[in-house]
Amino acid sequence: MTDLPALTDATWPPAARAALGPWTIRDGQGGGQRVSAATLHGPLAEGDIDRAEAAMAALGQAPLFQVWPQDRALDDALAARGYRVKDPVLAYAAPVAALAAPDLPPLAAFAHWPPLGIADALWDEAGIGPARRAVMARAAGPKTVLLGRAGDRAAGV
Repeated sequence: MTDLPALTDATWPPAARAALGPWTIRDGQGGGQRVSAATLHGPLAEGDIDRAEAAMAALGQAPLFQVWPQDRALDDALAARGYRVKDPVLAYAAPVAALAAPDLPPLAAFAHWPPLGIADALWDEAGIGPARRAVMARAAGPKTVLLGRAGDRAAGV
């Protein structure tokens, strides 16, 4: 089984993270929800949600919590406070070889890093600004950009 919380932290890292009691508080610096959400790492006690909310407010972030399947008590406590599910995620895992498509036409797609100018232009067009691109740059380890082409033009990244 893939450790999805650890994989998420490794591939979409915040600018900084801090431990606060049972919480990991993330400083996302405008890079998106995943890098700004707090996560619980232990039993939830009275006042813990208040402390997490205050820590996120001190960073200038709206309160946001990642809730994993094992976090049922947190999910219930947040619902009781009026929180709602914002962006549910369904994650899939597969061996890389199962996803590879070696029969693509030449130049239909190619990998590169660092991002080419066309990748930046497509991200700009899609509203993916510097703060989200900084998250990509922070990720440690091997990384790549996949540029898709259609009709002799860049079509997606």
